[in-house]
Amino acid sequence: MQRLPLAKYTATNIIIWGCILSCMAATTNWAGLMVVRTFLGIFEASVTPGFALFTSQWYRKHEQGARTGLWFSFNGFAQIVGGLVAYGIATGTNSGQAALAGWRIMFLWTGLTTAVFGVLLFIFMPDNPLNARFLSPKEKVYAIERIRVNQQGVGNRHFKKYQFIEALKDPLVWAFLKRNTDSRHGAISSMLSSLISPTEGLPTSSRFLSRDSDIPPSSHCCMGPLAGQLKW
Repeated sequence: MQRLPLAKYTATNIIIWGCILSCMAATTNWAGLMVVRTFLGIFEASVTPGFALFTSQWYRKHEQGARTGLWFSFNGFAQIVGGLVAYGIATGTNSGQAALAGWRIMFLWTGLTTAVFGVLLFIFMPDNPLNARFLSPKEKVYAIERIRVNQQGVGNRHFKKYQFIEALKDPLVWAFLKRNTDSRHGAISSMLSSLISPTEGLPTSSRFLSRDSDIPPSSHCCMGPLAGQLKW
């Protein structure tokens, strides 16, 4: 990510991520599922860091919190919309109107949608303000001057080993890792429909239950952008 064009690298990973997600629909056993899921995680891992770098390239430090909260909140919104789509798919498959199982259709839909978004990102997202086609030369200078206060530039292609070691020794890094493995953006939200379904005995309605469980966290994420606009 540090040595390659940011937008092109991130977009390529999103496209591959979407294609691999679609391949989940072709799995027939646990081993195949785990293999595909492993590669899915590898390519998905660069997305959030990439978006964080995009944010730092275009906004000053005091503006980044609100913008990060805004795009991160769409994790919850995607789960809500996904619950509605899953309900529609489940209703269609239960009535015998589909040639594929509902879960396979869901993986195909989410995977192909992700890949299309990656293509759009590859085409339209600039790697940094200097090569943004929608900015004039004068506007590019203004964009760089805006973030001068960050004292970080718009990209550094040199890997600094001491910073990597320092990050490994930082307890906050490990706390953030722990938080992301078992929180709103982790396994619980991804597998909630499956967890609810056996208990309720109503696989179709479980899609609505999992959707409802995403509303409070999504609302909480939206408070980030609002809080970022307040002056304390």
